[in-house]
Amino acid sequence: MSLLPFDRSDPPHTPPDGCDDPLKWAMAHRLFQDHRANGDGACLTCVPVKLVPCHGRDLALRGFLSSLGLDDLVLPTKAN
Repeated sequence: MSLLPFDRSDPPHTPPDGCDDPLKWAMAHRLFQDHRANGDGACLTCVPVKLVPCHGRDLALRGFLSSLGLDDLVLPTKAN
């Protein structure tokens, strides 16, 4: 069971119920989409190439959490 009101691997474009800052959610979603993986698992945006989840994806996740008022929540990271 997830602690989050969204799927962290595929967050919805529309903020979930309880979102305190829809603009921050929208910005995080854009960042998340910009840092998606190509077929080899490499980020389409990062140069030099990084595997996803890259720093951009991590920042997007922090933005999603912040927009929900969960700034202090610590989530395990996925290994590259």
